Amino acid sequence: MIDAVYFDGKSAKARAVKIAVQTGQLTIAQADGSVQRLALNRVHVDESFKGAAQRIELGGGALLEVKDTAALHAALAKAGEKLGLVQRAQNSWAWVFGGLAVLVALVTITYLVVIPFGAKHVTTWLPESVDRTIGDQAWPSIEEQLFKPSKLTRERQATLAAQFAQVAAKLTDPPRYQLEFRSSKFGPNAIAVPGGRLVMTDELVALTSDDRAILGVLLHELGHIKRRHSMRNIVQATAVTALITAWFGDISSLVAIVPTAMATMKYSRDFETEADDFAIAALSALQISGQPTADLFNAMAALDRAKNNKSDRADSLFSTHPVTVDRIKKFGDVK
Repeated sequence: MIDAVYFDGKSAKARAVKIAVQTGQLTIAQADGSVQRLALNRVHVDESFKGAAQRIELGGGALLEVKDTAALHAALAKAGEKLGLVQRAQNSWAWVFGGLAVLVALVTITYLVVIPFGAKHVTTWLPESVDRTIGDQAWPSIEEQLFKPSKLTRERQATLAAQFAQVAAKLTDPPRYQLEFRSSKFGPNAIAVPGGRLVMTDELVALTSDDRAILGVLLHELGHIKRRHSMRNIVQATAVTALITAWFGDISSLVAIVPTAMATMKYSRDFETEADDFAIAALSALQISGQPTADLFNAMAALDRAKNNKSDRADSLFSTHPVTVDRIKKFGDVK
């Protein structure tokens, strides 16, 4: 006999009973000596979870709760009753590791495929005014955390801005942009903020004497703006944030995390390829050599390697825009 608690479905009163399982039959012995017998095919044995009492629904709201689940499972098995899927899974290491593998696969596919795919389409549906709103709200914090006022002369800034404006005006359906110059707190870089703000640092300008190299980098950033990569990254980060919040509770708001995200943002390989293709196509169409940009990339890669060997390493352009031999070659092939 197995100890159980009986609820008659009419009141909340619990009664201690003894139960027994025979082939095709469940016997319930009350404390007053009365005995109730029910066909096993007329009751429902709920799935059990380790550490929790198992319920047996008797119909009409009546039920049993059994704490000694091991004894109940043994009795059911002896009576020829199969355990439910959950019980079998809990008692099988193969099920445990199989379930873990499926969970890891689902999380990986969600992160690498589902979320990026969804972000692309969600961003397409969002009006560009959303990009500008988020960019405008985040910009003061981004500027405070990452930049200082530019030390380039106004004449130098005006020259670079005019050169890029002439190039952008010749493109087919160019995106709106606002070019700004800043001195960087973290090394040579160029970033595109949601909404079209394009920031070029003094440190990057200082690495080349050929303005065509600057045009190549700015066109790359314009490609990010055109494809709304920053916004897509934010949408993806928001989706991940929502999933984490669902598991672990409330965390920081979107606008609060945007500045930090912009400081450490690493575009995906697909985003970088899209921006590169945009810049290379523009340089080719305008008959501007891509070799100066390739040379600048080489200089940046060398600088990054040198900084990697220092304990006070500062992030540079290619910590957020990783350089590869293939990327350098693609720009160098534009004559």
